[in-house]
Amino acid sequence: MPAISSSTAVPPCARSSFPGFELTAPVNLYRTIIADGVSIPAGEHYENAAIVRAEMVRASAEIPEKALKGYIQGDNYVVPLN
Repeated sequence: MPAISSSTAVPPCARSSFPGFELTAPVNLYRTIIADGVSIPAGEHYENAAIVRAEMVRASAEIPEKALKGYIQGDNYVVPLN
């Protein structure tokens, strides 16, 4: 799973593709884990989070009891890691 583990800012007017996911500038990520297939739109800011495609969560028949709780934002499911 690709991860950005330090502060990453994509320059304005840029579209960056990393193995497995895509960022549209400007995007600010700090200590963020990004799963394959995730697309982060411009203007988003995430800190201390794990992000997967929301369809992965919707398609799951059962979510493990000890799984961290998150929320759906656009096409993504975001889990705060605090």
